[in-house]
Amino acid sequence: MIFQKEAIALANVGGMFQSAGRLLVIVRDDLLLLLQHILESDGYKTVAAMTVEGARDVVAPETIDLIILDETLLAAADDPTTCYCEHIRQWVAPLLILGADWRAAPHALHIGTRQNIAVMPKPISPQELLRQVRAFPRMKRAEAPPVTLAFAGVELNARTQRIYRDGRCVEVTPLEFKLLHHLMQSPGQVFSREAILKAAWPSDVFVEPRTVDVHMSKLRKSLCEHGGPNLIRTVRARGYALDLED
Repeated sequence: MIFQKEAIALANVGGMFQSAGRLLVIVRDDLLLLLQHILESDGYKTVAAMTVEGARDVVAPETIDLIILDETLLAAADDPTTCYCEHIRQWVAPLLILGADWRAAPHALHIGTRQNIAVMPKPISPQELLRQVRAFPRMKRAEAPPVTLAFAGVELNARTQRIYRDGRCVEVTPLEFKLLHHLMQSPGQVFSREAILKAAWPSDVFVEPRTVDVHMSKLRKSLCEHGGPNLIRTVRARGYALDLED
């Protein structure tokens, strides 16, 4: 069993970093949500499948950096080597197998070497899962994002949650802070309303895309309260960008 309290603790610190890697998680549905929570809280992007065969239908194999596979999905077959060997052999990405019964899996399935296959016994610890994932060369943790961002006289400090423009403190709501922080990470890039919603609003809350317009308008007003040009450009039919309008 994965300990819920342990997983929550990881979630609190994981968002401070960005981790390189896209994972294909092939596990039973009763494990899926918790595994995704642990991995995505640490910055990884996950794609889910419930069967080995179904994995081919949800993602292109060449876009995956690591595959996490529950051994019970293999053990369910009378002859797992015969049933799944061809599917698994075609995977280029490294493989992390969850389950103590498959310590001999690299030999039994004839798939690669011990450098690109690892086996993690159950029960699963969140810390141990992340340690195993990071051990693969392509899954190394990337540098932490900068604490302070700056653009055209605006400074944003992610640690203190404060914004300054030309030395003056700008008062914004927590949601507006998230919006500006998202834009300031990629000045000039146009973000769709859907992408902005995903970055600033909780995933379990339904929000109309046009709600973004209301909050962007408030953010503009706050940034320009003491003067200065508008820094948030509206791109018709596309979205918003942090930019100095001509």
